[in-house]
Amino acid sequence: MGDGERHQPLDLTDRVRSLLVPFDAWRLRPGSPWVAAIPARMTVPAQGWKLHLSATPASVEQVLDSVVPDLARDGVAFKFAASVDIVRWLTSRECGRAEFGKVVTVYPANDADAAALAARLHERTAGLAGPRIMSDRPIQPGSVVHYRYGGFGSRRRLDHDGIYRELLVTPDGSELVDPREAWFVPPTWAPNPFDEAAESPTEQEKKAVLLGDRYVVRQAFRHSPKGGVYLASDRDTGTEAVVKHARAHAEADLAGRDARDRLRHEARMLRWLETYVPVPTVLNLFEQDGDLFMAERRLAGEPLRRWVRVHASGAPGVPAAKAVPMAQELTALVRTVHGAGLVLRDLSPTNVLVAPDGTAQLVDLEAAAPAGTFARRTGTPSYRAPELVAGPDDVRTDPAEDLFSLGMLLFLLATGNDPLLPPGERATSDRLRDWLATVAPHSETARLLVPTIVGLTVERPSDRLDLASVQRQLAAAAERFVVPLPVAALLPDADRLVDDGLAHLVATMTPDDGRLWPTGGFGGQTDPGNVQHGAAGILSVLLRAQATPGVSGAARKAANWLAARPDEDPFLPGLYFGRAGSAWVLADAGHALDEPQLAERAGRIAERLPVAWPNPDVAHGLAGAGLTMLHVAHRTGRKDLLKRAGLAADQLLDVAKRSELGITWPIPTTFASQLAGTCHYGFAHGVAGIGYFLLAAAHATETSRFFYLAREAGETLCRAGQLDTDGAAWWAAGPTDRTRLPHWCSGSSGVGTFLLRLYAVTGEQHFGDLAAAAAKASYRARFQSGPAACHGLAGDGQFLLDAAAVFGDRTYQQWAEDLVPLLAARSCVRDGLALAADETGRTVVADYNVGLAGVVDFLHRLRHGGPRPFMADELLGLELHTEKTHEGAARC
Repeated sequence: MGDGERHQPLDLTDRVRSLLVPFDAWRLRPGSPWVAAIPARMTVPAQGWKLHLSATPASVEQVLDSVVPDLARDGVAFKFAASVDIVRWLTSRECGRAEFGKVVTVYPANDADAAALAARLHERTAGLAGPRIMSDRPIQPGSVVHYRYGGFGSRRRLDHDGIYRELLVTPDGSELVDPREAWFVPPTWAPNPFDEAAESPTEQEKKAVLLGDRYVVRQAFRHSPKGGVYLASDRDTGTEAVVKHARAHAEADLAGRDARDRLRHEARMLRWLETYVPVPTVLNLFEQDGDLFMAERRLAGEPLRRWVRVHASGAPGVPAAKAVPMAQELTALVRTVHGAGLVLRDLSPTNVLVAPDGTAQLVDLEAAAPAGTFARRTGTPSYRAPELVAGPDDVRTDPAEDLFSLGMLLFLLATGNDPLLPPGERATSDRLRDWLATVAPHSETARLLVPTIVGLTVERPSDRLDLASVQRQLAAAAERFVVPLPVAALLPDADRLVDDGLAHLVATMTPDDGRLWPTGGFGGQTDPGNVQHGAAGILSVLLRAQATPGVSGAARKAANWLAARPDEDPFLPGLYFGRAGSAWVLADAGHALDEPQLAERAGRIAERLPVAWPNPDVAHGLAGAGLTMLHVAHRTGRKDLLKRAGLAADQLLDVAKRSELGITWPIPTTFASQLAGTCHYGFAHGVAGIGYFLLAAAHATETSRFFYLAREAGETLCRAGQLDTDGAAWWAAGPTDRTRLPHWCSGSSGVGTFLLRLYAVTGEQHFGDLAAAAAKASYRARFQSGPAACHGLAGDGQFLLDAAAVFGDRTYQQWAEDLVPLLAARSCVRDGLALAADETGRTVVADYNVGLAGVVDFLHRLRHGGPRPFMADELLGLELHTEKTHEGAARC
């Protein structure tokens, strides 16, 4: 693409509509990423052999022109990518491997027609470009036409993890989940009408143990739709090599360039730079089965992000004694590359390796290009210069791109965090300055580097610091030149984050839609009424914030929407991913809104929750159902629910496993769940959450055996905790893990949530001591923690408020207050509203446990007091209510 040619979205719907004009009674159903084309006279079967056609952005119009008339003439339903932009995404590394390449999906009327139709479409598209579809089998080698057996979208059901899956029906009438794997998985009971001579991409990859008759693959570092990266042994030299794989037609652009062209380009860039800076030596470039491979010498070292994590060790950034020399090393590296006439264009922590001697080395140079030439718009999100986020496909390369990325690398050194910020109305450099200001009182590195980071990350490329100025500033930093402590100018306070967050939740509610609030990609695959990603979690926040103008009406609408949702099978028990969460919140809504029918609906849901289930945990399983039965019984006075909760507790007693580790509740390996075979300590999935339910059940049902089991769970967690020399306590996810985790779902704040209550009930000091140590760990991890309630600051803050209430110590309340600037630093301003980021740090979603609602809930409790949500503390005789704070003065 030449100078001046601009990137265009190129909607494909009008093109397909024009192709359908000669044919009667076709209906287009718009959607994203696909548009459905449905003939009036065809009944689409529920399942069968479907066809997928791949394409590139440059070939998609030809593919549609070639196949749509045939499909229309035969009255065969199909769907197609809505735009060239979506085709670009479907053939890029960002797309999931199971969806990769599926630009057109065809639904034959029956299996007998499928083979003949596939052969005809292959003839129509012969010679057109499209990548191999990894989940399918090509009709012939090199064809864009592929096939697989699967559901046609008419039948789906929640699986045991609370995720909607397409269902298949076997010949004997039983149902099973359509696997939708990233490789060809035909059912054994469905006769295959196609020629079996062709091999699937996966079969070819399995046989490709030897590449280029020289490289023996030992390990896959990475698999992606564009290709893989492998560790291999070089049979000619006996040394290790890294082999990079580029699939034909993957990541193609409108000019027809694809991943193979970029790999050839990378080889040229490596050879260009090898005399200037440390880069891998290119050993070989070769083709195999239409794909391209590059073998390069393996460099010793670790990625910069891992180096930062090791040296920061939980602190707010790498110590200055190591960070400043590394900043100088990176700056010198970039200056040398620019002196060689190149721009790196994708300078990120994964593309820098730190050698054992501290030398910075460059890898993955496919984006590098000579300065001043035209090259593809690219870069790693959060490290990419703002001028590259949108615009033409090809842009003139500018060394200023690297200056911005260098500033972001220095931010990583200064804070220990990737610079993840959701898009907003303020300039990036201003937002980074405010984030640095929250860290600077605790980080000498942040204080030393803040002028350089801000100078490198300004929006206008021509205003960024030049590298000579950067080197002078870093030389001063190396001498510990005193920099005035930066001040956060525009960070929103807790009150604004609460008020604006609530306003956003009210404004974005969609009562007439299938989901009450928009969610992220994964959230859209879950029950719209659950706590984790759905309406129940957000409604619980609105109920606690009814005093805020405009919230009460929204809460009433949301409660009625949730109550009207039909029950569906399987009736999943979990508090966060199952139907238990809906019952919990509807019981609260009936009480708060004085609408008895909502409480009655809660009771009907609760009485259907199972009292035996293979998954024992709170989030997905039986402990979550049991807690809900206790809570709804408390709200409604229904004693039958107490009895059912006791049956659930007895089931947990029966399936508990004892060993030298203590008592645990592993999930059976035979259970159809992604969690099958796992064993956890944390609150969401393991011993802490189960122990808490047993403790509550013991008090509610006056059953001593539940209490003794809960206490045994507490002793197990005491043995599993790892104490630091400074008295912070950490837990791994489970007995076989080593990573120390600080959060609610798995780690210190979740384990501490249970131990704190066990201490409050029993008075046994060792439980209280370890809960206090867990609070210290969660607080210490705050600088590297994301915003979310599930595994971030909001959930940890709730635990700190609990600790303040139990211990009567204002220190913990102050620690909770200290989280507010960190949450604010990651927020954005949209339409004048200050909104907290979600768990990714890159966007805003309403979801309770991974998004805005959970952050608002913590901040609302911090400011206005009240109990912790989704806990049955009232049954334990505990009132862990924090009181309203005024101007930061905390009282418990």
